[in-house]
Amino acid sequence: MTALIVIAVIALLFAALLSLRIRVRIRYDGTLFVGVQILRFRIPILPAEQAPKQEQQAENEVQHDAERELQAVEKGALSAREVLELMRTLVPVAWRGLVKKIVFPVFRLYIKVAAGDAAQAAIQFGGLNALLYPLVALLGETFTLRERDLRLSVDFTASHYRVYFETEFYLRIWRILVTALVMLVKYLALRRRQKRQRVKAV
Repeated sequence: MTALIVIAVIALLFAALLSLRIRVRIRYDGTLFVGVQILRFRIPILPAEQAPKQEQQAENEVQHDAERELQAVEKGALSAREVLELMRTLVPVAWRGLVKKIVFPVFRLYIKVAAGDAAQAAIQFGGLNALLYPLVALLGETFTLRERDLRLSVDFTASHYRVYFETEFYLRIWRILVTALVMLVKYLALRRRQKRQRVKAV
């Protein structure tokens, strides 16, 4: 009986973990901020300051990555046709499993148009209206936008735009894991088939 209780508790904890949301927050008010949040834990991604030692380490990693890519090419990397075939197989899976399931609780975009010249400002204001309102409507049809706030205004006395953008979106961990597993299975099956085709071609 005790073992069953322990198993049930572990299963509940595992289910609770899988149901957690990974939130990504993006804000721009002259400076771009990007952060990730899980529960109460917030991880800032941008802006990120690197110490000189970290910058040198990043440069070394880029150099090593380039060397590894060159070695992969020399060993016989994927052909362009194989890459396209992988993309045709995996991108729809990622789109259906992840991208289409993204939920935007907040989507705010405020733009104050300014051009230094009243006529140019009016023309740019009209062009942005014609562009952004249909675009945001399309986003609302593609994704779930729960709070949508788009405001455009014009300042005939200023010479520079003022832009404020804020959004956040989330996915649940279980959906990410399931989609990644499906993509992995399809990738491995496709790679086996591609290798067989290479052997036959030789």
